[in-house]
Amino acid sequence: MTTKKRMTKHQLKEDQFVTGVFRFQEWAEENLNTIFIVAGVVIVIIVGIWFFSSQSARSKQAAMDLLGRADVQARNGQTQLAIIDYQKVLDDYSGSNAAHIAAFRLANVYFNSNDWANAESAFRTYLDKYATDDVDRFSAKRGIAMTTASQGKFGDAAKQYWELAQTDSVTGFDNEYLSKAVTYGLKAEDSALAVEAFHKLEQKSPNSEEFRMAKILLIEQGYLTYQEGDYQ
Repeated sequence: MTTKKRMTKHQLKEDQFVTGVFRFQEWAEENLNTIFIVAGVVIVIIVGIWFFSSQSARSKQAAMDLLGRADVQARNGQTQLAIIDYQKVLDDYSGSNAAHIAAFRLANVYFNSNDWANAESAFRTYLDKYATDDVDRFSAKRGIAMTTASQGKFGDAAKQYWELAQTDSVTGFDNEYLSKAVTYGLKAEDSALAVEAFHKLEQKSPNSEEFRMAKILLIEQGYLTYQEGDYQ
């Protein structure tokens, strides 16, 4: 009578491995179509991710190239060409970082060429669509105030400079903004705002040049009484 040999641990593991391989082979043969479908879907997803990543990278580079060309044109005094290319960045690449930069530079190109109406519109577009933080928003509002005043809309300008003075945590030029609120308030015959801005300036910086000039202006307009030394 022959005795049955006992399998070693190594042989047992090999036998389990071989059994597993055969079972997987059988499962793969039975589910071949499913495997091909899943593999195809995975390949499509990978190719799609690669394609859109490549497209996004090319789009960003194209936007930055166009922005760079517009910057060169602006520096060289080719204002109209710069305006066209800045606007093209906004139209074709509106969601890009290049568009964020182009929107503000477009407003400045209009402003520097004394095109006040388009400058105001461009600053408002920047404020509404592209400003992402307090610095951006403050810069846009300052640009709007400057262009509004340049168009002779003194009442709006006075209110805008008054608002800037209340919220200026960016530039430290709030004395200047209060002074402009006085100036444009008087031009718009809004004496209440002008006097309020003056008193704010008096409270904040009574020894500043802005305060002295605002006081002189109010004296000359008849809103304050002249006293000896006011013009010194």
